[in-house]
Amino acid sequence: MPPEQVGWAASPALAPLDEAGVQQALAEGLGSFPELELELRVLRWWRGNDAFRCGDAPIGHPTSPEALANMERFIEMTTTATKTCCSSAEAPAPALAASPRSLRR
Repeated sequence: MPPEQVGWAASPALAPLDEAGVQQALAEGLGSFPELELELRVLRWWRGNDAFRCGDAPIGHPTSPEALANMERFIEMTTTATKTCCSSAEAPAPALAASPRSLRR
């Protein structure tokens, strides 16, 4: 092995997770505590929207059952957190607040 391939240089390159990768992480239980689960659910939501950020993206798009389930759990988590917080400093950021009306079926 050449010297430049020793140690960390021989490690595989890392790439950001796509929507399927984040869904797999959730399915495998990697969101083992609420803060991490919420972070993964937000990331899955964002990765799901990536396809619609380009100029030729369709205006409307079908929502998969997995995406709906993700948003329902996200809403459940943020609604519960809002109800049980002791102070406004612990409440979810308004930008992350969601309502069931945001889910169109």
